[in-house]
Amino acid sequence: MATYTDPSTIGTSPNDPVTSEFGTAALDNPVAITEGAAGAPRSVIKSLERLATGTQVRSQNTATFTGGTSNDLDILRFGILQIGTVNVVTTLGSGGNNTRIARLRNGTETTLGSGGAQNVDVDVIPGDTIICQGEDGVSRIYTAQIRTNGENLWPGPIDLPVEGNDVS
Repeated sequence: MATYTDPSTIGTSPNDPVTSEFGTAALDNPVAITEGAAGAPRSVIKSLERLATGTQVRSQNTATFTGGTSNDLDILRFGILQIGTVNVVTTLGSGGNNTRIARLRNGTETTLGSGGAQNVDVDVIPGDTIICQGEDGVSRIYTAQIRTNGENLWPGPIDLPVEGNDVS
């Protein structure tokens, strides 16, 4: 782990010479911050890469429902830790009928697409949960995907409201 050097302890005035200590701190401090070294400033969630809609699959699940209820059942539930937009796709396999894509934000669930197979771009902020559901029935198979434009997708809390955070 890199060591964090407080800039106020080394010469950082405009007329100070560039020392090896200054150079080492300039190289090590960014690494020390990302590693969470003692005394280093902490990163915040909004410093994670922003999400952009695309075709790179970052989370996927296939579910088979065998019947017995008349409810929509979860294909995929994914908690979001980042800011941006993701592409959410549901597909129908053997016997598949209707799917639903929703976003849960601050305790309020909003349906963003429903019917047959769905392809929806979803704006997300930390604390959101993406919900993909399929209609239960006799041997129905569904697949749900969350896709980005190549950005990493980091999982966050599922179904927990997050309120008052600065996510701009």
